[in-house]
Amino acid sequence: MVLDLESTGVDLEQKDSLGQQPLHYAAYSGHADVVQVLAEAGADFERRSEDDWTPLELASYYGHDEVAKYLLEEAGANPDTSDGSGRHPLHLASEKGHAGVARLLIGSGAVVDATNKQKRTPLQYASRYGHLATVQVLLGAGANVEVTDSYDYRPLHYATRSTIYITIGGCPMLS
Repeated sequence: MVLDLESTGVDLEQKDSLGQQPLHYAAYSGHADVVQVLAEAGADFERRSEDDWTPLELASYYGHDEVAKYLLEEAGANPDTSDGSGRHPLHLASEKGHAGVARLLIGSGAVVDATNKQKRTPLQYASRYGHLATVQVLLGAGANVEVTDSYDYRPLHYATRSTIYITIGGCPMLS
């Protein structure tokens, strides 16, 4: 069911007690059709929630490819926005292993080696949490395997602590 929002005069920017707006909930829940209706009716798709997340960051973290695709390709969302800790949507997708969203973000111009406040890149997140498919997407996009974070850890340090199985000569991080 889709409501004709223009005829209702409803405030699209209204917040609940947690500071969330309807567009945040639709992105979090993966409802691409509702995201589209809200954005086309004038909802601010770059607005941050009280938790400091944009709808694109929520879609990236929760792996909602269709929502991310709409926000990036139709609404024009910024693929390199960052939250209070400096994490970009690509960090969030990489942390959770959402290779499809990572591919969409990279295709929309996201900086592959963006760093957060701890100087961690998306490749370090994907490596740390054992998300091989996402590691492969990032490496295919030219992610730097030699980058170090604030602890001087490289992606390989994280990969060896995760569930990614490394073979000599078979992993670009060892080449």
